[in-house]
Amino acid sequence: MDDWLSLVLIIAALVVLALVTFSVAQRRHIAKKRRR
Repeated sequence: MDDWLSLVLIIAALVVLALVTFSVAQRRHIAKKRRR
């Protein structure tokens, strides 16, 4: 059970990091469009 729990936590962390990176990249892209 410990191994399964740790695996789930790692996957959740990766998903959160991916969402944050995507949101930040999208915000930067929108900012660039607004500047033009």
